[in-house]
Amino acid sequence: MFLHLGNDISVRTSDIISIHDYDIFDSEENRAYLESMKKKNAIIDSKGLLKDVKSLIVTEDRLYLSAISSSTLKRRAAAVFRDE
Repeated sequence: MFLHLGNDISVRTSDIISIHDYDIFDSEENRAYLESMKKKNAIIDSKGLLKDVKSLIVTEDRLYLSAISSSTLKRRAAAVFRDE
């Protein structure tokens, strides 16, 4: 199944490692992680959302930014797993 992240982006639920609230993801280690992913061009920031980011979705090789809240995405993901 897929989880819709907004702006025509969907990710396979089996590929998702974690979903985080962007505001609480602000620490030195996390900023370093974000910077390393940015250097690898592994951040998917559809339509330049960086100023409106509410959540981060981590997969093994990419980091997705979404304007949808982490709680909404987690609810959607839980619904997908209930239906399987």
